[in-house]
Amino acid sequence: MRELDYFTQINQSAKQQGYLEKISESRGYTSNEILNSYRAVFIPNGNEMMELLGSTSISKMLFTPDNRSFVPGKLFIPGFTPLGHLVTYVSYDAIARMEAKETGKYDRPYYFYPDESTGFKKSNFLLMPYDSWEKALETKEISIADGVFDAGAVSSCDIPCAANLGTTLGAGVKKILSTFDRVSIYKDNDSAGTELYKELTRNLRNVNLVKIPPAVGKDIDGFIQKYGKDKFKASITPTGRVDLVSKRFDRFK
Repeated sequence: MRELDYFTQINQSAKQQGYLEKISESRGYTSNEILNSYRAVFIPNGNEMMELLGSTSISKMLFTPDNRSFVPGKLFIPGFTPLGHLVTYVSYDAIARMEAKETGKYDRPYYFYPDESTGFKKSNFLLMPYDSWEKALETKEISIADGVFDAGAVSSCDIPCAANLGTTLGAGVKKILSTFDRVSIYKDNDSAGTELYKELTRNLRNVNLVKIPPAVGKDIDGFIQKYGKDKFKASITPTGRVDLVSKRFDRFK
């Protein structure tokens, strides 16, 4: 069984959908669509972690002594190749993020990535909702966002979008992106987003920048939540460099 099929089976269980519903609500989503598109799985404790993943072909890489990024109590967001094989992942501490939202203290790490000792290398792979790969390969166009939730939100609008798991482009990521005729970046309104855009333009041709109105926030995820998919898609229809900042805001109301 491919890892994709295994995670799909786990993800669709009633128990997991209950977990994902709570996490989705904490992110401001009205459904589990984005988490389901990744085949995400929430693992509340060590026993359940071994029950769900202990028999898979990747268990030896996930459960190495040095792998501090993958521990119980986190949302496991897998990243697959177009053939459905697991090559990377992100662990998201949804509980810590919920607590931070309640207290207003955002002083803890929420995202954790594979250690080099596991065999997973985040710098060599992109993480994208699996079903977006087919359209990306067919159209030879792909988009990049700074985070997994941003990439999931854009992909939910039928625009294949992948998350770059780092502040720089790894050799493997550069190779993947070079196979596409067109690359768009949904840049966060922060220094990390700016640096990623600069690196893309230095290494690739035909890079299109999509800016996000600062009045909405720093993430494209928030823009789509605020204005909806249809208005978001209508705002980026023109070809070339698209700048949402220059659009009239009454268009989105």
